[in-house]
Amino acid sequence: MSPLSTRLGTAGLLAAGLFAGLPTPAHAEIYAACTGFIDSLPSVITEQGNWCLRKDLSTAITTGRAIHIDANNVTLDCNGFKVGGLAAGPGSTAEGIYAANQFNATVRNCTVRGFENGIYLHGGGHLVEDNRIESNLYTGVQMYGDGNLVRRNRILDTGGATGGTASNGFYGHADLIDNTIAGIFTAAPDGNAIGMYLSGDNLEISGNRIRGLVSDEPTGIIVAGAGVTLRGNNLSTVALVPVGTGIGGSGAATACVRNTVAGFNTAYSSCEGSAGNLAP
Repeated sequence: MSPLSTRLGTAGLLAAGLFAGLPTPAHAEIYAACTGFIDSLPSVITEQGNWCLRKDLSTAITTGRAIHIDANNVTLDCNGFKVGGLAAGPGSTAEGIYAANQFNATVRNCTVRGFENGIYLHGGGHLVEDNRIESNLYTGVQMYGDGNLVRRNRILDTGGATGGTASNGFYGHADLIDNTIAGIFTAAPDGNAIGMYLSGDNLEISGNRIRGLVSDEPTGIIVAGAGVTLRGNNLSTVALVPVGTGIGGSGAATACVRNTVAGFNTAYSSCEGSAGNLAP
């Protein structure tokens, strides 16, 4: 070490600017933008801002919400950490990340597992991106309201609720772009594993991958709203004998364009506008 380093030490060098230009610690950079931190479950967010996780969190609650967003304009950034509820078991009715009658919530970089619904957001203007949502019991993501967007998520291994006859990767109102939904299952007789159930109008559903639906009557995408466009999605199921429906349109201006559907008994149903679709 140089004489200057010996005299000043690390703190002195920083003060002297001799370490200028060197990268700061990664966590310090990430956490600098945080309004506050969630360090235990269950928690309620009552102020707008950017709320962060800085460690994995778990809870055994069987009802209620692990993280309740109770304000508008909230960003929840888990920084890759976990919000876990597996300890509650298959009879849990707890929600993972929840907001009701709120607007402009963003949920990103979270692993959410073990809840009845992994993420449930009601209100509008919500964004769910870059999350791993797995091993939830009924629905991976459930959203309602206008202007919602779900993109670049992995929704995996959803199902197994006590007494459950259906399970869903996604349910509700949102544009869905570039998501992977896999391993949606139910063992109930005549049960229905559904990749996406779209109850809203004028939605854009594009570039999604839906595979590994396991039930007596699986459905890749159900369209219950009007004016929905399904473009460039890839759907497949694992049944040895083709069962269920790949894309079930509403007929009310459902546009099916350049989708690929494989392994279902009915590839496409009630697509009012159809072009370039494949059914190998």
